[in-house]
Amino acid sequence: MKELLHLFHILCGIRIVYSASRTVWNLPPVSQYHYIDELSTFIRHAKYIQFDVKGCNDACFILSEHRNDSSHSYEIVVGGWENSKSVIRKCKGCASMATASHRPMSCTEFRPFWASWENGIIRVGEGLEVGAGTFIEWSDETSHPVNFLGISSFNTPTSWRYFKGNVSSLEAAPGESNVIKLESGKSVVVKLTFEAAENSSYKFSATLDNGIAINTSSATIENGTIAYVIYSHFMSGVSFGSYSVIFSMVDNMNSVAAKEKEMFLQYEERITGFTILTNDTIFHWNREGSVEASNEFWFQCCY
Repeated sequence: MKELLHLFHILCGIRIVYSASRTVWNLPPVSQYHYIDELSTFIRHAKYIQFDVKGCNDACFILSEHRNDSSHSYEIVVGGWENSKSVIRKCKGCASMATASHRPMSCTEFRPFWASWENGIIRVGEGLEVGAGTFIEWSDETSHPVNFLGISSFNTPTSWRYFKGNVSSLEAAPGESNVIKLESGKSVVVKLTFEAAENSSYKFSATLDNGIAINTSSATIENGTIAYVIYSHFMSGVSFGSYSVIFSMVDNMNSVAAKEKEMFLQYEERITGFTILTNDTIFHWNREGSVEASNEFWFQCCY
């Protein structure tokens, strides 16, 4: 499947470069939107996107409720009209609902941007700090969910980077050396290594994407109660389905029924992501990399 997608991108003129901390999309000068499916689950929960882009003009992206449905979408053009203005539209090619006159793009360097759509308010700003440097916004009174992101370069080549390691502070709480604390509104990429203890419980150690260990010992996540939503992994056209496991990381999975534990062990190498629910926070994690290493997972966490 991955090989077929790679061939498709070559035929479309799209070159994708992967690394541990970011993915780069190099787009040809075409107006057709390229949907980035690997970000769909992330943006569905985060309600924002952070990226930087290099190009002389026309960094276009579309926030869609349904894939390839341009009618239930928000279209944002950054640096259109020869890099003279940016606009927000309620659908692809529709009239502009908001306009900003500026020159945000660069032909020679990557420029950072963010976009958010919380509560139907569409905002776009410069920099990677969501909420800061806003240069255009519009409120949709009949807003729709955003589940898919598409990018386009219109009439000039553009290169896009989505950073997966835009890190918050990660430090232990007073008196608790094994707690991961995440600053609100930030995101971080973590590699989790799961290990089965003698009592059949689980512990994990975490490593940032730059290789720095957060905790070398077992770690817990503040607030304790965690829900794992294990998304289906497709192989040879067959879906293994979705599964849920609920347990407390602090209690080392002791609250998980034996049947659920067995299911988790049986399907762990097919895990592609899960969601962590605490008392007042939703963390969403996407698995990156090979599914063959069943005890190592790369995830992005955000809230």
